[in-house]
Parts: sequence; structure tokens; C-alpha cells
Amino acid sequence: MEEPLVPALAFISLEKSFDKLHRDTESRNRILKELMPDYLMRSRWFGGKGQGIQTVSFEEFEPLPVQPLVYFSILEVTYNHGKPERYAMFLAHMDEDELGDFKKARIGHVRFDNQEGILCDALYLPSFRTQILKYLFEGKILNLNEGKLLFEKGSYLDTLYSTSNLDSKVLEADQSNSAVLYEDKLFVKFFRKLFPETNPDLETIRFLSEKARFQPIPTFAGSISFKPAHRPMVTLAMFQKTVDARIDLWTLFKQHLDNFAVKFQEDSFEFSDDWDHSPFEIMLKKEISEEVENTMGPSTISLIQTLARRTAEMHACLACDEKDPHYAPESFDIQYRKVLQEKLESLLLKRVHLLDHNFFKLNTESRNLAEFFLRKVDDISKSFQKLTQKKYLGSRIRIHGDYHLGQVLWQNDDVVILDFEGEPESSIEERKIKHSPLKDVAGMLRSFHYAAYAHLFFAHRDKIEDTKLELASENWYRQAAGIFLQAYTLQAEALHFSLGTHKDIISLTELHLLEKAVYEFGYELNGRPDWVIIPLKGIQQVLETI
Repeated sequence: MEEPLVPALAFISLEKSFDKLHRDTESRNRILKELMPDYLMRSRWFGGKGQGIQTVSFEEFEPLPVQPLVYFSILEVTYNHGKPERYAMFLAHMDEDELGDFKKARIGHVRFDNQEGILCDALYLPSFRTQILKYLFEGKILNLNEGKLLFEKGSYLDTLYSTSNLDSKVLEADQSNSAVLYEDKLFVKFFRKLFPETNPDLETIRFLSEKARFQPIPTFAGSISFKPAHRPMVTLAMFQKTVDARIDLWTLFKQHLDNFAVKFQEDSFEFSDDWDHSPFEIMLKKEISEEVENTMGPSTISLIQTLARRTAEMHACLACDEKDPHYAPESFDIQYRKVLQEKLESLLLKRVHLLDHNFFKLNTESRNLAEFFLRKVDDISKSFQKLTQKKYLGSRIRIHGDYHLGQVLWQNDDVVILDFEGEPESSIEERKIKHSPLKDVAGMLRSFHYAAYAHLFFAHRDKIEDTKLELASENWYRQAAGIFLQAYTLQAEALHFSLGTHKDIISLTELHLLEKAVYEFGYELNGRPDWVIIPLKGIQQVLETI
């Protein structure tokens, strides 16, 4: 297999040495203008590729007391379209042979005062990664000219005896953050895109590990933060105990749905009345029929129940400290309901405008459903209004915020829940708003619906007719959703974690199912127009039951 072509790196020559770069505005400006835009566009973690880079500048640029020399920097990127964004980078200047084979590390060829080398991302340097870990074990505070770098040590580090023998590597998987692995002990997530306060992923993982002692997450081990002189704290990295899990639930459910599909390849199979129940009817019945259990498979049902119970435990832990203002439960007051309704109306309006500009992308089946969506916009708006105006007895808490099967790993017949950063389209302030825990539940139910279509309907159309496949997909989804709701509510009740009345549970779940499906509709319009059928069917289902 041939290696992909890599563009030749740009070359610039600068008069002063690399160790003077923090005092050399002219050289920094040349790097920003001639090298940095191209490097950002080549980097998977850079999120502004479609907005048109206008300017790149250094908001922070500080030398660190390490050898070889590394600069800590924060880039501010402005765009032709959209708000400015800030990204963290550690910069070094290395000989080509010292850098190794990491193409992603290379920013450009730069000659500093006759010293040839590669300006690079310092995370790819083993010596720098070792120094970072040393600082973490020491709980170091680095005083810089314009602020401080803070290394916070988590209690898990006390179980590790030494840093000297922990080899490290940058993981090559493309993602929005950069990941480093220290042998089989520590996983580090370096947050590239920055927010002007503590990242919710760090905040929640630390709370669940150190305060609530919730086990089914990667244990908090430490963090790196930057405290500017006159601005809020910024999260740069989070350290966690590594998780020895090889599969996420999205992938695992593919195997279960493949097994389920085998049962429908014979024309003689028909669904009995046992399948003709909504998820909420299954939740209230508190039982599963023998036929459903045998057809779905006991292992599938056990997997769903385990996930549901752990989800309820997570929510109970997130509500366990009434004295912590960041996590203390709150009521569904009038102000929250008003803010929520405004957000939902804004989301709906954005999706209508997006559809107007992307209708041409849709195939015939998707167009029919999209036309149904347009006819039902007023009904969706009225449903949002009706559901947000109700009074609910349950509490609002901090939640996961982006809960789906891809965020959960399977390890030793149990789950490990990842990534508490929140919804990607939301601002950092919005991600920290307290919501009903049933918003997470709705997110997982929508993920079951996606799994049913991606792993059953779309995957087996060459073997089974569409009508039969769609019936199988919808029946599997309804049962999976009902089994999840059943196990979740029973576990919440056992933990004395109040979700409100049964009517509250149903109304709030329907509200957030509708919200999530409308959100997903825009995501699919932008990226996978052939998949808009999934969220559009989800919208249709909720409107039929409200």
C-alpha cells in the first residue's frame, strides 16, 4: 500500500535564536503568518476548517523551564465566519532525526540564527512528556510572566510509585483532542480548543472520582491548568487511569443486532402482540415477555439493563452533594423553563433554515420525511411550549450532556462511561447548566434508535426486504428503550433518587427525545444526508405520542 502524499513543509529563515523567540515579535509574526495557518488546517484537532481563517495570533507565549526548550502558547484564531477560537500548543525546535517519524508534529522547517531544524508540537517529544509527568507528581506550580501553570495531583497517583520508568507515546487516532498514553497506567487528554474556565469533562470526572467515588469511569489522576494574570482558569489537560477495554457499546451492539437480524431472514417469522408496546408501557409493566427475551437474546437484555443501572447510579452520584454549588440539585423553576423553551425554539428555527439550504441533498424517502417535518414545525413548537411549561417534581442536576453508545466502553461485563465534555454545539456555559437526568436517558434512547437503523436496517437491506427490516428495527428499538427505562427507573427508586412522578418521567423523556432528534437532524443534514431518515423518524414517533 502506497504512503499518502504529504505536502512539503514550508521553510523560513529567522535572524535570532530560538531561545529569544518570546522577545522577538517580528519572528513570531512570520511563524504565525507563514506556517501556522497551514499547520492548523492539517491538524485533526483544529475545529475551524470550514470557517475561513482570517488571522492567527499568540494570546500567550511563554518559555518553560525545561530542556530542550519548549514554549507554552495559546493561539487566537479569527474567522471570516464565526466567533474567534483559542487553541493550546507547546512548541519546540528539533533536529529532523531527533523528531522521529511523526508527520503530525511538524509545523515547518525553520532556521533560527543558522540553527537548522523543525518547528514542532512538543507533545511528540518523549523528554517533554516525561517532564510533564514529573511536574504532576510534584504538584508543581510554574510561575510565568503572565500567569501560572498549575499541576494538580489526583489521589490515584498515590498508587503509582515512580515516574522514571513510565514510557509514553502520543496516540495516533485522529480526534478533536490530543491523547498521550503512559504505558498501561495513565491516559492523558490534552484539550486543544480552550474555554475561559474549567472544562466540564475535568470538573465532572474529578467530582465523580474524588467526591462521589463513582467507579464506572476512568479514575481521575490529575490535571494541568493555566491561570492567566487577570482572566479565569483554563483547562489544558486531564490525566486518568487507563481503561483496559477493547470495544465500545456502539460496536458491541452491532454484534447483537447482527444476531437479531438472523431471526428475520426467514419469511415465516412474525411479531406477536408482545412487541406492540411503547417504551413507556414497557417501563410501567416492569416485566419482559418470554418471547421478547428469547428473540432479542438474554445477553442483549442483560447488557441494556447493566447500562441502565449504571446510568442511574451515575445520576445519583452527580446529585449527592447538596453543599457544592456546581453539583447541588436544583428545582425546575420558571427561569429555567423559560431559558429551555427559548433554546428549543432557537434550535428548531436553525434546523428549518438549514433544511431550506440543503433540501437538494436528500433522496426521495428522506425528502418525504423532510416535508413531513416542515408541515409539523408548528406542532413541534407547540409541543416544546407545552412540555416546558409543565411543573416537574424531580430535580435538575449536572449531567453527562452528550450521552450515547459511543461514549461507553465494555470491560469485564460492566460499563465504563467516558467524555463528560457535553454537547459539541453548546457553549461552555450551556454545558454546565443543570438539566433533568432524563436528558441523558433520552440521548441514550436516541442512540438505541441509531443502532437499530445503522446496524440492522441499513446493514441488512441486501438480505431482507425493507418493510420487514423497518418493522424489525422499530420493534427492537421500542423494546430496548423500554427495557432501559424499566431498569433505570427501578435502580433510581432503589437509590432513593427522585425523578418525579411517572407522568414527569414520560413528559421529560419525550421533551428531550424530541429535542435530541431535532438536534440530530441538523447534524445529519450537514454530514450524512442519507441518514436524516433516522432523526426524522424519531421526531415522527414522539409527535405521535405527545
